[in-house]
Amino acid sequence: MGLSAFLLLLVGGGGGGGCAANGTSSGGALGQWRGAGPDTPTSVRRTPWSYQGHAGQLSTTPHYAIYSTVQNPTVEAELPAVMETALSQYRLLTPGLEFRGEPMPCYVFGSRGEWMDFTRRTTGGDAQLYLAITRGGYTTGDKYVAYLVGEKETISVACHEGWHQFCARHFSGRLPPFLEEGFACTFETVRFEDGKPQINTTINGLRAQQLRKSSENGALWPLRELCQLHAGMVVNRPGPRIEAFYAQSWAFARFLQEGAGGKYRPALQRLIGDLERGSVQDSTGSHTSARGPWLPGAAPILLERYLGASLEDVDAEFRVFVKQVAYDEFARHFQP
Repeated sequence: MGLSAFLLLLVGGGGGGGCAANGTSSGGALGQWRGAGPDTPTSVRRTPWSYQGHAGQLSTTPHYAIYSTVQNPTVEAELPAVMETALSQYRLLTPGLEFRGEPMPCYVFGSRGEWMDFTRRTTGGDAQLYLAITRGGYTTGDKYVAYLVGEKETISVACHEGWHQFCARHFSGRLPPFLEEGFACTFETVRFEDGKPQINTTINGLRAQQLRKSSENGALWPLRELCQLHAGMVVNRPGPRIEAFYAQSWAFARFLQEGAGGKYRPALQRLIGDLERGSVQDSTGSHTSARGPWLPGAAPILLERYLGASLEDVDAEFRVFVKQVAYDEFARHFQP
């Protein structure tokens, strides 16, 4: 299985993250709701498209080509604007990065059966891994493939997978897979204000619930172990371990931006910048290319180098942040 092809989402959600510290103090609303901004193009060109006799359409925006057989008019109408809005949020993590190439391809099918057929036809030996996904989608190369799982859930999946797609297209190096997965989860929470999508990269009710449950059940992964995992390594694990992987990955992405008084945010920005430029400081070579072989043991080395601390020390601080998210701010993930 190619490392660009393991990135997947097992359950829908509603998400949190962003490059500035976002309201984790007690009281008040969490985070900020951000739209695409007035300067973001919103033009959509729609043309007929079909898959294996299933009628649909291709919706082309300045940055996306969305191939869909979804017959839900709400999802069909919202997806183009949602993806452009999500892109604007991805770029907040990557300031100065220029969009590369043609519009990025997205496939959103109206049924799981169509999605399964497309997966079997296009993913070769990796098909069985993807078919193990019970609800959600996956990204391979710079395209994502999903199917209708409900209106809100489908939008969340699209924003999650869009981050993987964005990284595959634009990063020269490779984020530790668990961290890429964590950031993907931070884009899952979407609402509409006056008909326009907004994303809150701090709120994520599903992941907060999973984090609290994992904490109470003693299912949390030690950070040194967590950082060596990718989604393909947990897809066949028991449900609680899968939930803990996604929830902790999401929490750690937030921790690097907000936790410990924000002291790790500059290191995160250096890491992402180096990965964009292809100048990441990785003695193992595992993170220098997005397409070469990846060694799980390289992730702890990379993180300790950039964070300037042992993972055990970072983990101790991270556990404090986990408690804050899972308990202190928990109710605010469900406020309107």
